[in-house]
Amino acid sequence: MKNDIVNLDETNCVEKLSKQDWNILFEFDEENNRKGDFKRIYPNPHNIENYTHLFGNFHYSNFLVQKWLDCPKNFLELICKKKVPKVKKE
Repeated sequence: MKNDIVNLDETNCVEKLSKQDWNILFEFDEENNRKGDFKRIYPNPHNIENYTHLFGNFHYSNFLVQKWLDCPKNFLELICKKKVPKVKKE
Protein backbone atom coordinates (compact mmCIF):
# COMPACT_ATOMS: atom_id res chain seq x y z
CA MET A 1 0.00 0.00 0.00
CA LYS A 2 1.37 3.41 -0.95
CA ASN A 3 0.49 5.25 2.24
CA ASP A 4 -0.86 4.14 5.58
CA ILE A 5 -4.49 5.16 5.14
CA VAL A 6 -6.15 2.44 7.20
CA ASN A 7 -7.06 4.98 9.91
CA LEU A 8 -7.60 7.91 7.54
CA ASP A 9 -9.91 10.66 8.78
CA GLU A 10 -10.28 14.45 8.79
CA THR A 11 -7.75 14.84 11.61
CA ASN A 12 -4.83 13.17 9.82
CA CYS A 13 -5.63 13.47 6.10
CA VAL A 14 -3.27 16.39 5.43
CA GLU A 15 -0.29 14.41 6.74
CA LYS A 16 -1.22 11.04 5.24
CA LEU A 17 -2.32 11.91 1.71
CA SER A 18 0.00 12.63 -1.18
CA LYS A 19 -0.69 15.07 -4.00
CA GLN A 20 -1.74 12.14 -6.18
CA ASP A 21 -4.15 10.92 -3.46
CA TRP A 22 -5.77 14.36 -3.29
CA ASN A 23 -6.12 14.40 -7.08
CA ILE A 24 -7.86 11.01 -7.02
CA LEU A 25 -10.33 12.21 -4.39
CA PHE A 26 -11.00 15.56 -6.05
CA GLU A 27 -11.60 13.83 -9.40
CA PHE A 28 -14.00 11.38 -7.75
CA ASP A 29 -15.84 14.24 -6.03
CA GLU A 30 -16.08 16.22 -9.29
CA GLU A 31 -17.43 13.17 -11.07
CA ASN A 32 -19.98 12.75 -8.32
CA ASN A 33 -21.06 16.39 -8.68
CA ARG A 34 -21.48 16.02 -12.47
CA LYS A 35 -23.89 13.10 -12.16
CA GLY A 36 -26.82 15.48 -11.86
CA ASP A 37 -30.07 13.65 -11.18
CA PHE A 38 -28.51 10.26 -11.82
CA LYS A 39 -27.96 8.02 -8.82
CA ARG A 40 -24.51 6.50 -8.32
CA ILE A 41 -24.97 2.79 -7.78
CA TYR A 42 -21.31 2.01 -7.10
CA PRO A 43 -19.32 3.03 -5.21
CA ASN A 44 -21.37 4.66 -2.51
CA PRO A 45 -21.02 4.64 1.28
CA HIS A 46 -23.76 2.03 1.66
CA ASN A 47 -22.48 -0.67 -0.69
CA ILE A 48 -18.75 -0.31 -1.29
CA GLU A 49 -17.77 -3.04 1.16
CA ASN A 50 -20.40 -5.43 -0.24
CA TYR A 51 -19.02 -5.38 -3.78
CA THR A 52 -15.28 -4.88 -3.32
CA HIS A 53 -14.63 -8.63 -3.17
CA LEU A 54 -16.12 -9.09 -6.65
CA PHE A 55 -13.25 -7.23 -8.31
CA GLY A 56 -10.27 -9.33 -9.32
CA ASN A 57 -7.61 -6.90 -8.14
CA PHE A 58 -7.46 -4.65 -5.12
CA HIS A 59 -6.37 -1.15 -6.13
CA TYR A 60 -5.01 1.50 -3.81
CA SER A 61 -7.20 4.19 -5.39
CA ASN A 62 -10.35 2.14 -4.71
CA PHE A 63 -9.34 1.73 -1.07
CA LEU A 64 -8.63 5.46 -0.85
CA VAL A 65 -12.10 6.31 -2.19
CA GLN A 66 -13.62 3.79 0.21
CA LYS A 67 -11.90 5.41 3.19
CA TRP A 68 -13.09 8.84 2.02
CA LEU A 69 -16.68 7.62 1.59
CA ASP A 70 -16.59 6.02 5.05
CA CYS A 71 -15.50 9.29 6.68
CA PRO A 72 -18.43 11.22 8.20
CA LYS A 73 -16.84 14.57 7.33
CA ASN A 74 -15.84 15.64 3.83
CA PHE A 75 -12.16 16.38 4.43
CA LEU A 76 -11.72 17.62 0.86
CA GLU A 77 -13.26 20.84 2.14
CA LEU A 78 -10.25 21.30 4.42
CA ILE A 79 -8.24 21.94 1.26
CA CYS A 80 -10.82 23.60 -0.96
CA LYS A 81 -14.27 24.82 0.09
CA LYS A 82 -17.06 24.09 -2.36
CA LYS A 83 -18.64 27.10 -3.94
CA VAL A 84 -22.35 26.85 -4.44
CA PRO A 85 -23.49 29.06 -7.31
CA LYS A 86 -25.96 31.71 -6.27
CA VAL A 87 -29.29 31.70 -8.06
CA LYS A 88 -30.45 35.08 -9.21
CA LYS A 89 -33.85 36.03 -7.88
CA GLU A 90 -36.14 37.63 -10.41
